[in-house]
Amino acid sequence: MTVRLYLDSVFLMQLFLNCMVLSIVKMQLGISLSHRRIWLTAVALSGLYAGIFLLPFSLIQAEVTATAVSFLGLGGFFLPARYRRHWRRMLIYVLADTLVASGILRIIMNWWYALTGGMPGLWVFLTCALALYEIVAQASQHYKKSRARHIYPVTILSAGQRRQVLALYDTGNELTEPLSRRPVCLVEEELLAGLTLENPLFFRAIPFHTVGCDEGLLYGIEVPELLIDAEDGVHSVKEVICAGVSKPLSPRGNYQMILHPGIF
Repeated sequence: MTVRLYLDSVFLMQLFLNCMVLSIVKMQLGISLSHRRIWLTAVALSGLYAGIFLLPFSLIQAEVTATAVSFLGLGGFFLPARYRRHWRRMLIYVLADTLVASGILRIIMNWWYALTGGMPGLWVFLTCALALYEIVAQASQHYKKSRARHIYPVTILSAGQRRQVLALYDTGNELTEPLSRRPVCLVEEELLAGLTLENPLFFRAIPFHTVGCDEGLLYGIEVPELLIDAEDGVHSVKEVICAGVSKPLSPRGNYQMILHPGIF
């Protein structure tokens, strides 16, 4: 039996699969990796995968070799040195997510075939979709970075009360509520003192750890609404968790609140 393979289709299929798997693994590991690194890894592994089929191997030998090269390449290309301790978890995630991604890819292929009656153009479509996703992701990242270290006027609203503060938009704030994983903003305690809450039963102890090795617990409350006066208009953010801190957040008093980058 003769099996005919089109290497351009093999490369594009593997590229799409690798990008999907690596993006999922990145989220599962909870590590910060650039989209550029994901793309370079996906392209390098896809090229190696397609090139193996040019060697004098049987189909089974080629598949086994290509799979081994892909897994070995992941540790070298994908994970930076500071994240290498996660390699066991990464391989487990890759094994599981490859099955999921393969199933998603098969659904897309079946859908495309049912819609068009053939496969030509599918990989071009998927590659364009990946490129569009990358453009949107980079634009979003650039927009968030443009806000970094900006100070915005913020109004805290609760049960008819209003508190005016200045807030620092800090992309380094990764504090989250441990149960719901909702983002947490930091506010000086004196600004929260005496604030009437619409949901007085909502109270959370939030563990924290800083770069300077300070750690402990902060009390958190749910503020019904924040009005953030940013460059592109006033943003209304509902049900924001705020944690009170006893020390001034800014030594010079430039701001009294630190916004979490995930709230707007």
